[in-house]
Amino acid sequence: STDNATILGTLDHENLNKKGKKQVQSINTFLKDLQVDKVLCSPTKRTVQTGYQLAKNQKHKEVEVKLEERLSNIYLGEWQGKSAASLRGQPPPKDAESLNILHERTSEAWLDIVQQAAMDGSKCTVVVGHAAVIAAILCSTLELAPEFSSLFRLTPGSISVVTFPMGVLNGPGNVICTNFTTHLGKLADGDPTLQSDEDLFADFETCDWDGCF
Repeated sequence: STDNATILGTLDHENLNKKGKKQVQSINTFLKDLQVDKVLCSPTKRTVQTGYQLAKNQKHKEVEVKLEERLSNIYLGEWQGKSAASLRGQPPPKDAESLNILHERTSEAWLDIVQQAAMDGSKCTVVVGHAAVIAAILCSTLELAPEFSSLFRLTPGSISVVTFPMGVLNGPGNVICTNFTTHLGKLADGDPTLQSDEDLFADFETCDWDGCF
């Protein structure tokens, strides 16, 4: 994190920056041979832009992109819009969305996604979301309580995979991997070649429930 980082939560209305666009290109290259049936994403600008780029890159058919409000980032109350440095060491504000509520809405969305995949016969669905939301989905799949969310440290642009070897309606699924970043290369940690005399990402530093990036 940096001292200039800003807590955004649901105030995140920024477009993909230069680094984000390069990350999407890397994801597209990695997934180019995977026949995606459907893309669901948070209504945040960056996730929508990512979702549509992933769908556009698929060549086997026109892939549907659906915005799902329940995949929205966690609401951080009065912290939103404030610098991360000024809030370090403070407990979450009382008006912030609790992990229990986040997990409840996210688990409902995930269940609907799985059931819809069963009805459609979809073999591969991509969910584009925020770290807190993906962590909640992983907890739901593993039948873990919300407080275990902090076990999952998710890098922007990373991939986590859940499979259903016995069918999507037969069990919660298997978590194959979390926070896979090999496809990102240097972009996973920050590539100095993307920097200029002026910090390209100074206005795009964002913080989630588990840290800043």
